[in-house]
Amino acid sequence: MMKYIQRYVNTCEMCQRNKARQTKPPGLLQPLDIPKGRWTDVSMDFVVSLPVSANDNNAIMVIVDRLTKRAKFIATKTTDNTTEIANVFMKSYVKDHGVPKTIVSDRDTKFTSKLWQSIVSTLGTKHNLSSAFRPQTDGQTERTNRFIGDYLRGVVNPAQHYWDEYLHLAEIAYNRRVHSTIGISPFEADLGYVPYMPDDVASDPEFTKLEKAAQEFLLRQETLLKVAQDCMSEAQERMKYYYDKNRLG
Repeated sequence: MMKYIQRYVNTCEMCQRNKARQTKPPGLLQPLDIPKGRWTDVSMDFVVSLPVSANDNNAIMVIVDRLTKRAKFIATKTTDNTTEIANVFMKSYVKDHGVPKTIVSDRDTKFTSKLWQSIVSTLGTKHNLSSAFRPQTDGQTERTNRFIGDYLRGVVNPAQHYWDEYLHLAEIAYNRRVHSTIGISPFEADLGYVPYMPDDVASDPEFTKLEKAAQEFLLRQETLLKVAQDCMSEAQERMKYYYDKNRLG
């Protein structure tokens, strides 16, 4: 498992940027315009170098609504071409939220290709590519990627070849937690409420009446959701520690 984690860290551009440096980086933070509506302005990125799943997936497309901070995690393949990524985007995003006004991403070759630029331009979407010299422009999605990395570390060992089968639980856990930027959970910011998820299915009187296979399925889902929630908590505490470490009390 560790070799996959190490490979993720080594290839994660965000992780490399966060290594300690002795001099101040050049340039000032370039904040993006504040979105005026839900799902009108999104950021996109990929988490790569993951274990190959039974479904041949080894990457995750991350889409974050810049206003509500709600995120979508979609299992993909690093070999997917631009057309395939465009299809994933249409099926996983556009069908639920329509066409965004703006997209911000890094300079992944899938996003810089003429085909992708032609597609989003025809849809009426403006795609902003963050500068290699000003990576903070799209720090939001990269922070989300860190949460995904923490979650995968929690499930890769018991479910190395099935991590994509449980990716929806990471998405649920992420969107249920209070986001430090907005003070409420992404679910609440987007939907107006936090979707109900049972905290202890075994305590339900009806649980003992279920077939063994159903019991095992529900307990497995509950366990992995708790793993995801614990990983989110640990990641937030770690981020707060390193932030506070460099600030005056």
